[in-house]
Amino acid sequence: MIHYLEDNGKVIFQKKLDIEPMAIHTFNIEDKNYANNKLINIMYMISSHQDHILVYKGTNLAWALK
Repeated sequence: MIHYLEDNGKVIFQKKLDIEPMAIHTFNIEDKNYANNKLINIMYMISSHQDHILVYKGTNLAWALK
């Protein structure tokens, strides 16, 4: 499960994964809408032992490969 928190500990979103992650890399995207929607600015890549790579933008799956 992935938990995304604000600096004060408030939960922004949680994501349950269907795969067991081997590595996760997160990064921010510069976006003018950040003040309005914090989910737009976070992207994360997940790799697994089953040879999957998933790229999420916020809570939405943006790209996947096997």
